[in-house]
Amino acid sequence: MFKLLLQFAVEGISAFLLLSVILLFDELVMIPIAICIISGLVLYYLHPTKADLIGAILASFIGPLADILSSYYGSWSFANDQFFGIPAWLPVSWAVNFLLFRRLSQTIYDLLHITKP
Repeated sequence: MFKLLLQFAVEGISAFLLLSVILLFDELVMIPIAICIISGLVLYYLHPTKADLIGAILASFIGPLADILSSYYGSWSFANDQFFGIPAWLPVSWAVNFLLFRRLSQTIYDLLHITKP
């Protein structure tokens, strides 16, 4: 049970740091720092498996590709685009978001299926 509570705490901190990325979108120095903290917390405390790493790598390619196409065709634009119309930190953010929501869904599933003696 303690492990599940620890996972929820780490996921809450990660969600807060992702919110800080949204609030600090124009701070080019703070975003990579927040992203590194998120990555470190998720990777250290949640011990990603091989499936986690493959999914994060795929998310870091597929997510930014969708953003590149959307910004190219004018759906939206980023304030601080650095390459191909997207910020440099965006692929890492997609990977971290994948890990966060994968682990969050697994934690919720585990909590809902705890049998009481």
